[in-house]
This record gives sequence, structure tokens and C-alpha cells, in this order.
Amino acid sequence: MSAGVVKAIECISDLKDLAVDGIALAKAATRGALGWGAVFAGVVKVGADIKELAADAPSALPELADGISEAEAAQLGAASYVCVKAIVAALAA
Repeated sequence: MSAGVVKAIECISDLKDLAVDGIALAKAATRGALGWGAVFAGVVKVGADIKELAADAPSALPELADGISEAEAAQLGAASYVCVKAIVAALAA
């Protein structure tokens, strides 16, 4: 597996973390004054997620533009499925 595909999978994981933490942040914000601690912690988590995504994305995107193998496409699909499944679970919680 090429380094770019590994970074692309890391980007998908970063996007999953960002979405799940963003959902938790939005839910904490609806709790009013009782949720301020969770809101602050959520902002810090989302900031860290964005930092990780910004670090991984430049290495991933050029590789994907050049084309990927069937096995690499399957791995990217599996990572995307895990991402969507986590987001749906966070929304349902």
C-alpha cells in the first residue's frame, strides 16, 4: 500500500473524529449552562482534529489523483464505511 493511500485512510479517520467530536459538541451546547465544560472540551477536541486533518491531507490528495489499485480502493471503502457508521452512531446516541 502506498504512503499516499495510508495518509488518505488517516484523513478519513481524522474526518470521522472531527464529525463525531462536532456532534458531541453540538449536543453539549444544547444542555445550557450545565454543558459549558463539555462545550469547552469539545472545542479543544475539534481543534485538535482539524490540526491532524490539515497535517495528513497534503500527503494524501496527490496520490489519489494519480490513481489507486483495486485493493487500495477496497481499503479506502472500508475506512469510509467505518467513518459513516461512527457518525450515524454519534447522531443516534
